[in-house]
Amino acid sequence: MKWRVLFTGLGTLLVILAVVLGPSSASAQEGLLVEWTQTTLSDPVRRLYTPSSGALFARTNTGLMRSDDAGETWRDVPIPATPVRAPDGKVPEGIVVDPTNHATIYLAAGDGIYKTDDDAASWHLLLPKDSKFSSFKSLTVSPANPSSLYLLETTDTLESVRFMRSHDGGQTWSEPDPALDPPGRIVGMGCHLIVSLLRPHPTDQHRLYRAVSCSDRGTRVTLKESTDGGASWRELHRPREADPRWLVGAQQDAPDRLILGSNRDSRFGNYVLERSDDGGTSWTTMLEYTDGGLSMRGPSLAIAGLAMDPTRSDRLLLALNAYGRNEPGPPPLRLTVDNGQTWTEYSPDSLGKINDVAFGIDGRMMFVATEGGIWRGRVDRSQESGERTGPGLARS
Repeated sequence: MKWRVLFTGLGTLLVILAVVLGPSSASAQEGLLVEWTQTTLSDPVRRLYTPSSGALFARTNTGLMRSDDAGETWRDVPIPATPVRAPDGKVPEGIVVDPTNHATIYLAAGDGIYKTDDDAASWHLLLPKDSKFSSFKSLTVSPANPSSLYLLETTDTLESVRFMRSHDGGQTWSEPDPALDPPGRIVGMGCHLIVSLLRPHPTDQHRLYRAVSCSDRGTRVTLKESTDGGASWRELHRPREADPRWLVGAQQDAPDRLILGSNRDSRFGNYVLERSDDGGTSWTTMLEYTDGGLSMRGPSLAIAGLAMDPTRSDRLLLALNAYGRNEPGPPPLRLTVDNGQTWTEYSPDSLGKINDVAFGIDGRMMFVATEGGIWRGRVDRSQESGERTGPGLARS
């Protein structure tokens, strides 16, 4: 089933017109047209990757899929079978596609981190697993300098965490911050560490963000920032009783804008979306849901994905999942085209549980990863003022 949603131009209220199937005259009208269809990839998809070099990747339970035509067709990305794959055939969750070059992919396996830099034609073991810090948590690549990698791993007991970095594509590694464990632990008590966020700045290779906490302090998680490649950190923001998991922004059109998405635990069943326009010095609430959890006024809702249009920082796609006894919740997708002043709620049929969302590199495609595969939203922006084309912004 196709859904068409018409949004008015920026600066005015959003007007929604849903047209099911059939031709539409919206192309002759002013506004933004989004047409949603389900792609041929129908397996559960856990994560989406949209590197600026153009390909689209989707991590499923059993492998990595690639599309070179915005989701029209898909093919398997070769992954070494042994010792990477588990006995049940599943691949590890730790797959990272270089955000600037789709030919380079990293994979955290049972015996260490693998890398391919020839479009998956060959793989080699980049970093063997450490005997102490053997539990992989997060690996990220700097879009500002793809040779800069950042890694968080913990002990099997989750009581200690280690942060490492490489500035030569993973050939050598250093530990710039050996005292990373979050403060506040009660003396004599253990700590079940949660790594909820590790994200490099998109244009500054030395700047990155992280959120690491003990589980008993999970509703008081601090977002921290480093400006020296992880050697030192400062507290940037502490959402009230919420766990920061999504951070987007700092794009060239708005370098000081950050959008932070945080979930509250099951007692609250809520989420909060916050914005900073000064690089994290001050924050304002864009959206906040407080009717779930113990309040019992409505369904419990959690953020399932957050994406920013790489060509327009005022354009955000937010995905929500409902859970608990008060399901179903409201429509799971929300789109703003005016930096959060107004939001449009909508949902294609049979969307199901959402695991991730992403914009395509030119902002004309939006992708939603679900338990039932990938949905694609095609955006017609030809009516918008200031339309841009060129390398990386070619029309779909």
